[in-house]
Amino acid sequence: YTAESLLNKAERKSPYDLIGLDHVFSMYLFGSGQSYGLALKNLIAGKPFFSCYFNDYRMAKIVSQNSIRTLSGSPMQVSSFLDVQTQTGTQFPLLKTIILGGSAPTQQLIDRINSQLDCQIFNTYGSTEAGGITYEDISKHIAGAKFAGTLMHSDVTLQIVDDEDNEVPQGEVGIVRYKRPGMTTSYYKNPAASAEFFKDGFFYPGDIGLLDVQGRLVLEGRTNEVINIGGVKLNPEVIDKIALAQLGVVDCATFSIPGEAGVERLAIALVIDADFNPQLFEKAMEKKSPHRLAMVVQMEKIERNENGKIMRSTLSKQFLERNPQ
Repeated sequence: YTAESLLNKAERKSPYDLIGLDHVFSMYLFGSGQSYGLALKNLIAGKPFFSCYFNDYRMAKIVSQNSIRTLSGSPMQVSSFLDVQTQTGTQFPLLKTIILGGSAPTQQLIDRINSQLDCQIFNTYGSTEAGGITYEDISKHIAGAKFAGTLMHSDVTLQIVDDEDNEVPQGEVGIVRYKRPGMTTSYYKNPAASAEFFKDGFFYPGDIGLLDVQGRLVLEGRTNEVINIGGVKLNPEVIDKIALAQLGVVDCATFSIPGEAGVERLAIALVIDADFNPQLFEKAMEKKSPHRLAMVVQMEKIERNENGKIMRSTLSKQFLERNPQ
């Protein structure tokens, strides 16, 4: 970056300009677009910027002592913050806004935030490559409803296209792409990745979704997470949501496992509590799931990356290691 481009990055509107309150505490890695842009923006304005990687009492101490009013992080990071609050018994009366990003939060996390904090909750969607794209107030989110996002800025062009890059009709699921002035247009010394994710001036984040009747973005899953079961393409997040709605299921992740004649089968990993009933779960999934589950695996924890996204390929790999052909 040149000094001029850094200033342009700091001047770009972000979720914090629209819905955040001073002072902001970011839980993202400092090198991420969210934290780096926000740090520049605050420094230029003569305001403090707060960031912390600790998941212990020190995090609660920083938020309390510095009058933090906005907390920003992924669902997994915010969940860790709530754990620290419970462990330390700290109250945060000045904290009024939670800005989530990286992946869609579960209803359980929303309920937990509402029970522990007196905050307005926003879900944001975007990327380091292009910045914030959409946001939505989910403080009173209805269980089972899909997350949608309203365009954050007028300079964003957001489209839903098919495999041939043609725009699909409103309400139809397709590939998400967007562009805006001043965004990144390639990856450093990586022409293969640049050609894959940047086309015709658009950035392709790897998401699938639709635009609803109000023009809001509704995410349906990831293009690289679509599971091909005997020629039928399935979005594993659809099955995840059905499973999460069942009694005793705390967390879950649908993934593929090898089947006979090379045809993939569906499996699901579950984190459960004392209310779980395997017979009732099996009956519910047979009735509601769009595809039959070949196996149910109980786990203590579902592995996620730093942005809170399920590592489904890791689950498939772990299954193969434990069940060699």
